[in-house]
Amino acid sequence: MTEYDDKEQIKSSGTVVIMSYFSCLICGSFFSPRVVGIFSRSATVDYEWLMMALKSPMFTGLVAEPRPVYISNRDECHFREAVQDCDFVILYHTKNRGRINIINVTDSLYDEELTYMASSKGRDNVIVLVDDLEKSDYQEKRRILDGQPDITIYSRDLILVTGNEKRHPHLLDQKLQDIKANISADLCSLLIYGSEEEDQASWMR
Repeated sequence: MTEYDDKEQIKSSGTVVIMSYFSCLICGSFFSPRVVGIFSRSATVDYEWLMMALKSPMFTGLVAEPRPVYISNRDECHFREAVQDCDFVILYHTKNRGRINIINVTDSLYDEELTYMASSKGRDNVIVLVDDLEKSDYQEKRRILDGQPDITIYSRDLILVTGNEKRHPHLLDQKLQDIKANISADLCSLLIYGSEEEDQASWMR
């Protein structure tokens, strides 16, 4: 292989990866839409706004259906089966329950559940969403993660939503974009990784 061939191969490789990435961002149609489970100890009415958002045009082609799943201490089998039936899971918690006690703290609500989600679906297919906060800035996110560090071990991201953001569509839209990016990120990485593998194979020929 000549130096010219090397350069052309590198150029082709970069083009394939970039095209794959932007194609995935534009339509997400390289993969079947994903079943997204919303798991919580809260009533469905608390996250009805999220259910409606996942059914909106913003998630068309990416989310096949959102599935609400109530977490009960009396039916672990149902919980595990529900996780298995989903492609991506959102662990939902509202501050209206009184505390942000997800994991790592006294009387935490989701130690076993979050651990199982990550082991079953893979960390990159799990996010944690905390709702009804007063603040959702970086400092608040850092404060929560400092006290409950296992959130970063067992989930891809922590999304914070305030009541004010839900009252203003333009503010909520950014949070929904963050959720969308998390749901699609693993699909994009698989697509790009597959393109890189094909390209590496071509170097061997």
